[in-house]
Amino acid sequence: MSNPNVDLFSTCLTAWLVFYGALLLTFELWPFFAFSFGTLVPVLLFIGAWWFRIPPPPTEVVNEILGPDPIHGAPEKGGYFMSSVAHRGAPLDAPENSITAFRMCAAKGCTAVEFDLALTKDEVPIVFHDSTVERLTGQEGVVDEMTWEQLSKLDIAATHHLSDQFKGTRVALLEEAVKECLEHDMRMFIDLKSSDTRLVKVVLDIYAKFPKLYKRAVVSGFNPFLIYMIRRGNPGITCSLAFRPFYYAANQYSGEGGPVQTVPHSIGMPFLLNILDKISLWMLNNFTYYFLGLSAILLHSDIVSPEDMRRWRERHLRVVAWSVNKPLEKKYFSKVLKVTYMTDTMIGEPDSKVDETCDLKTSLG
Repeated sequence: MSNPNVDLFSTCLTAWLVFYGALLLTFELWPFFAFSFGTLVPVLLFIGAWWFRIPPPPTEVVNEILGPDPIHGAPEKGGYFMSSVAHRGAPLDAPENSITAFRMCAAKGCTAVEFDLALTKDEVPIVFHDSTVERLTGQEGVVDEMTWEQLSKLDIAATHHLSDQFKGTRVALLEEAVKECLEHDMRMFIDLKSSDTRLVKVVLDIYAKFPKLYKRAVVSGFNPFLIYMIRRGNPGITCSLAFRPFYYAANQYSGEGGPVQTVPHSIGMPFLLNILDKISLWMLNNFTYYFLGLSAILLHSDIVSPEDMRRWRERHLRVVAWSVNKPLEKKYFSKVLKVTYMTDTMIGEPDSKVDETCDLKTSLG
């Protein structure tokens, strides 16, 4: 009959010998494992990035949408040239993201517009920027909690400084905006205004319905996952990614004022969000642009420099700056930096049909 104390001691001794042997073996083999692990991980990451990466559309397709790179100047023999883009349809001149604004842009000689894609509660694709309706209509309401019937009755010119002139302007449907722009042969930047994955199907469907978009539109947004899902679903869609500093840590930014967070974060969140911003910037510069197969990068105008232009051009990406409104700034971006820019007004545009004798105080204020 066995002695329980002896059995316990034997078990403990065996356990120790196994642990001690495994420890010695680990130290003996560590140099080999360290070398293998350190070499294998980068190789696996490279293979994964190469395998899942989505190549960008052909250069000739991108050039048909964006025209030649402004660094080379406008084509001598004519052809399309994108010097500027009406951001939200130039909201200083007409109610933003409206059919009226797009028509006014076309009448003033603008050849490209940017507008924002959102979804209503009943999943109707509309052209709207904010998450609420208050800023444009003076009324309360959250866009994705309102039906199309409710939104279609709102006047989005109610708080515009030219409200008397544009009274009764309505929210535009995505299909209406696309039809209007195609009718005037205008290029489009379709900006995704949320991280809602349902927008992926909306984009894929609108391209299926209007195949001309392949040569007239760029889909953009701040969320790289949505861009990846869209390009994975249809690699023929030309895409860009928007970027500004402190995107996660602050909801407002300017080069002069820096980041501003109007709604206080909980304790510890600013630190974590700042880390996320740094990771996002590193990823964009070293990995994201390649992995997504981007054709353009939309940069906050306050951070665009000759160094940025050189670096992105070396990667064969077009830079578009947003938003540039003052006439002197427009000349700097177009003549010195030689970059396409987005603007909130047609005043001061060199190729616009706007009367140059009009009061420039609106754009300088």
